[in-house]
Amino acid sequence: MRVSLVTSADCAGFGLEFFEALRYLSADNGGVSRGGYSAAEDAAHTLLANYASRNGLTVSIDEACNTWVELPGTDSSADAIVIGSHLDSVRQGGNYDGAAGVVGGLAMLFRLQDTTQLRRPVRLVAFRGEEAAWFGTCYIGSRALVGTLESEMLDAVSPEYRISLREALQEAGADLGPIEANTALSASKSIHQYFEMHIEQGPLLVAADCPVGVVTGIRGNYRYPAITWLGEAGHSGAVSRNLRHDAVLGATEWLTTVERLWIDEEVAGADLVVTAGIFSTDPMHHAVTRIPDSVRMSLDIRSVDVSTLQRVSEQAMELASQIASRRGLEVLVGERVDTMPASIDTDTVSMIYDTALGLGYPAMKLPSGAGHDAAALGAAGIPIGMIFVRNENGSHNAQEALDIDDFCVGVDVLTEVTKRAAQ
Repeated sequence: MRVSLVTSADCAGFGLEFFEALRYLSADNGGVSRGGYSAAEDAAHTLLANYASRNGLTVSIDEACNTWVELPGTDSSADAIVIGSHLDSVRQGGNYDGAAGVVGGLAMLFRLQDTTQLRRPVRLVAFRGEEAAWFGTCYIGSRALVGTLESEMLDAVSPEYRISLREALQEAGADLGPIEANTALSASKSIHQYFEMHIEQGPLLVAADCPVGVVTGIRGNYRYPAITWLGEAGHSGAVSRNLRHDAVLGATEWLTTVERLWIDEEVAGADLVVTAGIFSTDPMHHAVTRIPDSVRMSLDIRSVDVSTLQRVSEQAMELASQIASRRGLEVLVGERVDTMPASIDTDTVSMIYDTALGLGYPAMKLPSGAGHDAAALGAAGIPIGMIFVRNENGSHNAQEALDIDDFCVGVDVLTEVTKRAAQ
């Protein structure tokens, strides 16, 4: 017997109920912590499976422990429309990042279950381990699905769990055979198209007073997690400017020139964002009266265009070398970590946008600055589409604030988009 039937009228009630259950399972100091392959993430997947199975939907678990929920179509031989996102979170993060797409996908399946006969099967997937916070690797479940989870990633050790990703997968009951062989899992071989609903993790929809966004592409990134500037320590009052080899001044000059480069790229029409999220002197030696001889920092370069990533990265590194040479410094650049952009077909963007407008909802087109499981599937050649819903206060923090009415707008758009794609 079904415990829920989600129509347009009761979408809000179902969403509030599920989100509150998720929060209860993973509450942590005002936020939520659902680590990849943790007990809290396990509980979230069990909650999803219980809701789905008790409402007559078929539930399965793949080799990477991703959870699948299926609504059959009239043509059992047709490839499926897949709706997905993730249920893990960052430490003490918000309750809606990823989860909004999974809960919205389940609400959509419940709607379609009794109201629509579609030719293609429709499947919901809740991916494991999307967030990089736990093992230093993002998109674990979705990369495993398409066979791109590289073997060295399995050796990464979580500082939180103190076990490797390989050990965490084994404890969760994963089948490591195809994952270690970089073989796509069986569930990936019958996907016609993938759609993901997600909260917007920036302020654009809020600023535009727009409830729904249509993603035009997912920014990739060239990430430098460990850049070190080395200079020469000295007494702050005893060394004149022209004789200093100040690591902080070198690093900050470089960031200023990189920002000018960013501005030039924007003026030329390029899509680009640049962030130095880590910047610190040595806490064991720094002092008010000491010229800093070392700075550790990071640089994150993001764009929807690979050529922009390559061009800006090369220019930034050349600028660093020039500044270090002129100031008598040394700059050490650690290994770069790349995540490729994911393109979204313009016809898919137009279809989602027109669907939203046809339902009477204001919509805007925008790139996704954050990464998503959709990027892993898109990189594997699977056609993708993404819907953003408005979210207050950004993301990766306990203050995420998804209005339940906006959630239901996203479910409405997702439902109609899926119906069109699955006919």
